[in-house]
Amino acid sequence: ARALFQAWQPIREEVITLVRNHQRQAAANITVGMGADHVAALEAKMMGLTRYARSKASQFMTEADKRRSRTSVTTFLFLLASVLAAALTIAFTLKRTASAETALRESQQLLTNAIDKAPIGMVMVDPGGSFLQVNHAFCDMTGYAENELREMKFQEITHPEDKEIGGDIVQKLLHGGGSRATFEKRYIRRDGCTIHVLLTTSLLKDKDGKPLFFFTQAQDITERRLAKRKLQESLERYRIVSEFTHDWEYWLGPDGGVIFISPSCERLTGYPPQAFIEDPSLFEAIAHEADLEKVSAHSLSHQLENSLEQQLDFRIVDREGQVRWINHFCLPVFADDGTYLGRRASNRDITERK
Repeated sequence: ARALFQAWQPIREEVITLVRNHQRQAAANITVGMGADHVAALEAKMMGLTRYARSKASQFMTEADKRRSRTSVTTFLFLLASVLAAALTIAFTLKRTASAETALRESQQLLTNAIDKAPIGMVMVDPGGSFLQVNHAFCDMTGYAENELREMKFQEITHPEDKEIGGDIVQKLLHGGGSRATFEKRYIRRDGCTIHVLLTTSLLKDKDGKPLFFFTQAQDITERRLAKRKLQESLERYRIVSEFTHDWEYWLGPDGGVIFISPSCERLTGYPPQAFIEDPSLFEAIAHEADLEKVSAHSLSHQLENSLEQQLDFRIVDREGQVRWINHFCLPVFADDGTYLGRRASNRDITERK
């Protein structure tokens, strides 16, 4: 038993040294392996010696000797129990620490996998601008391999005209001005193509407030920007056509409300577009009293979805009291799915012709 105990002492010292050096996993491996075997063998040997000592004491000792023997054995057993309890406490603590570190490694791996398989680009960049970690989506977005990006700084893939974008934001984050920022800039892909990217970045710091790295999400918004530009161009073409048409154009919805009316209505009637939008009855109110009946009848036909193209000549009295002849043409309009959308109309001044 003494030999086993002496053999356990260097193992115990090695375990304590590993723990002090923060090598808990290695200490746990020793404790649940070789160290645990020594503790078990020592416990078995001590229990055998205890039974042997009690047996011999009963045969050869006097009652007083037996009492003294029981006291010695009890003391020895107490000391042995203390040693075993300390050894088992160390083993349990190291095993629990090893389990916690294993759980931490598993959670870190889970987070790494989630970032790597994310559908948008995710990167870690040090305060100096170098890429520390990039996921597959970011590699696909930029056309560079992961090992290539790890040797680069983000400014190397930034469009020359956008290198200053975000610089003030980064400095603001580094000096405590907020924790997150969003901005747009252009990147140059490996193949030379330009892409528009929406970046959302956060600065992570250690417990002492020292900056560690920027964690950034990157979304390729090139298609969105292209669609926006096309929409703006389409709206501009529509604006030019509608605002600079010579005739008075308008579109009435199924309920008779004005959806659109061209500015040229003011040239013919003296009333601005907003006047007709706010009061659709103004269309009939400016009709000449001699033509009011046929204008009203025509307006009623607008409520029929199956009404065909119609043409009508009638007179109006403009805001200045002058009489003008109008050639009116209208037709029903429908959506691609056949939904009735109202009527599209065009009014032309034919006073000189009359």
